[in-house]
Amino acid sequence: MRWKIMMMAGGLMMATSLADAAPVQPVSGAEAEAWCRWLIPLPHEIAITGCVSVAPAGIGVRGQARTAANEPAAGAGQSGADDAEKTAIAEFTEFVKSKTGVEPSGDRFIIQAGTIGKDNILNGVAIPGAYEQLAKLPNNEQAYLIVPLATDTLAVAALRGPGVYYGLATLRQLLAPRLDSTNATIPLVTIKDWPDIKERGIWGGWTSAAAIRWMAERKLNYLNYGLDYGRLGLTRGSNGPICEIKLNMDLWHYARRHALNYKPHITHLDWMTDREHIRAAYPELIFKEEGQKQGRGGTSPCTSNPILQQILTGWMKSIASQGVDEMGVWTTEYYGHCLCPACKDKNQIEEEAKVIVAAWREAKKTYPDLRLRVFTSINDAYFKQGLLPADTCEKFIKQIPKNVIIERACGSTARDKDGLMIDPNPEFNELPAKGYTLASYRSSLNYFAMRYSLDSYQHFFKSLVKHGWIGGYAWEVIPLNIYLKELGQCQRVFDDVQMDALAEWSWNNTGRTEKEFAVAFAARSGYRHPEKFGEWAGIMPGYFALNFATELDALNRAKAGQRRIPSDAEYSGLLAKCAQGMKLAEEIGDPGWILESKLIAAKIRLDKVLYGTIIKDIVKHEADAQILKTDLAAFKQSASDFSDLLKERDAYYGIKDERFTGWPMGKFTNYVNTVKSMMGASRAP
Repeated sequence: MRWKIMMMAGGLMMATSLADAAPVQPVSGAEAEAWCRWLIPLPHEIAITGCVSVAPAGIGVRGQARTAANEPAAGAGQSGADDAEKTAIAEFTEFVKSKTGVEPSGDRFIIQAGTIGKDNILNGVAIPGAYEQLAKLPNNEQAYLIVPLATDTLAVAALRGPGVYYGLATLRQLLAPRLDSTNATIPLVTIKDWPDIKERGIWGGWTSAAAIRWMAERKLNYLNYGLDYGRLGLTRGSNGPICEIKLNMDLWHYARRHALNYKPHITHLDWMTDREHIRAAYPELIFKEEGQKQGRGGTSPCTSNPILQQILTGWMKSIASQGVDEMGVWTTEYYGHCLCPACKDKNQIEEEAKVIVAAWREAKKTYPDLRLRVFTSINDAYFKQGLLPADTCEKFIKQIPKNVIIERACGSTARDKDGLMIDPNPEFNELPAKGYTLASYRSSLNYFAMRYSLDSYQHFFKSLVKHGWIGGYAWEVIPLNIYLKELGQCQRVFDDVQMDALAEWSWNNTGRTEKEFAVAFAARSGYRHPEKFGEWAGIMPGYFALNFATELDALNRAKAGQRRIPSDAEYSGLLAKCAQGMKLAEEIGDPGWILESKLIAAKIRLDKVLYGTIIKDIVKHEADAQILKTDLAAFKQSASDFSDLLKERDAYYGIKDERFTGWPMGKFTNYVNTVKSMMGASRAP
């Protein structure tokens, strides 16, 4: 464990023994490390110097009493910060009561929490040097200190409400294993902590209060949710478009109270004209000649028609009128473009960016505090295939002012000289040094992946820190909360490891190794042998992502000789590791991880048949129907075994809704059928 013992500069008061206080019990290094396993994410700097035991009724939780000297200054994007502080104290109080059965209003051990000003006073108690230390930290509006003021008091101090929320979230995790109705063992802990990445969270999907609170407890603070065009009101009025969007403002305010930016966005503009009410109101937004194909997405709107800007301005004003201070708009996905005479020779992405920014500037005349993000999925693959002009990135960037955040997808597949992921389009990598603000999503949280699917989270966030990007998100492919009614079930299904990994390495990118993270996850999950789970994570092969659309691309590249195929010996080695992992999973005793081990092994066997046998035989014996028939039978059996295990996993987790299971199983069925077609199965006798 590579956590750092703090050296507290600036005169922060350390624990001193009081005559009437509970006696301090020593904590060994091993005990401190075990205690820290309950923390996800791991704080940057932490030291546990001892602990005290008190009766639960003796615990008291005290919030900050505001004065002019410690009132936090207002800042962009910080509305609701005070509410976050109040929520933090209320939820911490609720947590203690739920664990002990008594209200935490005692005076035997006091937990003081709140924001601190330049006077370094927290609820009447001086903490010398606290403000100065916090002010120097990265992303200091989210930073916090925890320090013993004596052996009967812990202080949780921050500059802003989000910092208070995160400090008490850390303390909640530390207290959880040793707090019940009979006794409270409280660590005398000193922590200085801050996030490496300013924005950490989910791109789309989660839209429930339970999911928001679950994220906030893990110090995740960003949730991007799409406004489907079916929900965007638009009618043709005599004086221009009538635009109306009804937002769930209760949920938006709930998120702000939990230090989370719940940001609405208008989704890809090429999806806009797919909606009947939009086409009916403004058919002139669509121009397409017979036989002409726009791209993989829908029909990109006509940017030359001024009505597009008027519509976007109207929607932006509708959003801002409800109190929202930040929103986003997506440009066309993939490579569509309007084909009207006025647009066909222009760059669609450039023109859309120009219209979006112009619409925002118009909306700001009425709502000057409205901030904007523009999302683009410009992909280097489109340039390689000649689907987008080579200067698209440059032209897009020129339309974006520096006070607008650029959000990227498909932008972390290349590597810099240190091997870290960077955007494959160099124009974007240069922007942070020029004063632009960028964020990116890369990883996916989704059902159709192995449960232990970390997807290079640590590497991804390390890259963002190095290159100066402010946000990193995981993409929620299937919004679990739509299908899972109870938070407890949501925690157990598929996303638990990935969410904790996202929280861990977006907050503290250098704190834990992957094995150390796995041990901490297992300890927090209550597994019998956390160390064995760490071994399991280190042994099991990296067959985690099950994106079968990507698999089809890999299959075609392998057939063309553009992808290396592992040898039979390599496949045998991977399956031997799976056998070791299965033994560890059985010792851990959790049925979910036994199933996970079986799934990984089944995927390797499926790949061995497909790549190790079928691809080679297609190349060597394309006309030999008998060989293809034998190969097809082996593939069908492997695919059936894998499919059966997926269904078994659904049954174990209680997932029955076909909206949840049908989409990924449909992808897998398409994958199987494509393989059959590739093999020329119809020619087999």
